[in-house]
Amino acid sequence: MSNQPSRFLIIGGSGIIGRHLFAQAGPERAVATWHSREQPGMVHFDPATTPLTPFIQEHGPFSHALILHGLTRLDACARDKIRSHEINVVGIQKLIEGLLSLGIKPLFTSTDQVFDGCGSNYNESDVPNPLSTYGRQKVAVEKFLQETGEDHAIIRLSKVYGTEPHDGMLLANWFDALRREEHQRLAEDELFSPVLMEDVTTGLMRLVADDLSGLFHLCGPMAISRAGMFRRLLAHLREGGIVFPEPKVTYCRINDFDFLEERPLNISMNPVKWIRATRLMPLDVESACKRFVSLLGDE
Repeated sequence: MSNQPSRFLIIGGSGIIGRHLFAQAGPERAVATWHSREQPGMVHFDPATTPLTPFIQEHGPFSHALILHGLTRLDACARDKIRSHEINVVGIQKLIEGLLSLGIKPLFTSTDQVFDGCGSNYNESDVPNPLSTYGRQKVAVEKFLQETGEDHAIIRLSKVYGTEPHDGMLLANWFDALRREEHQRLAEDELFSPVLMEDVTTGLMRLVADDLSGLFHLCGPMAISRAGMFRRLLAHLREGGIVFPEPKVTYCRINDFDFLEERPLNISMNPVKWIRATRLMPLDVESACKRFVSLLGDE
């Protein structure tokens, strides 16, 4: 095994980012794990019960481990703070300690929800002040990892979306709702920096290949609301001659929704550090909507 080229480990590969990343990397470059949802080509791993050292000995060696595992739904974390803390904080911290003890570099995925939304265009030097339980849990792990003094990377992600017509993400879901004449409620006041899935996966691959370290904001190049994204999609659908019924849409505020915790209003992030480090320019929403419509024409 020592003569084999080192691969990286994707912990939590059964989620949407993990599946896309593993599909791009392939088994030659990565091993991906699943916990509760079995996935083809992936191996089972439960951070709470699976002994790490024997697992690494069987499936490694690994140079890096990307940590995608955890509870990610904000209301679910708020609803059960004790359980989500055990998984998202205690379990991840234990996992990081284990990886470091084995000489594997941890790459931790965090979130734009670490900010309170009172600012805008946040960069990596801005101090986190999360409003949500989920955001506080991510900050706790960020601080823990930074305080180890060991080599690591933290990647804060914005909302991830895609341009494939059936990928189950924002644009595809909106288009399906249009065709079914379903009513939609879209927030106009919550600004974020949505990032294309392929920019995330390509960026994470570059992170490993170039062995980058530190804190990065992996996000799109513009601040926009869901309502703004939807309007851009509508415009490009019409320009492309795609026929659909008159949209049934109510535009509202993000905190009009029945969330358990208040949501921040502006969590837009600045990707300049990421762009300089990786030499990758993330696609803007306008171009992504145009691509989505062009792919509809290929069906």
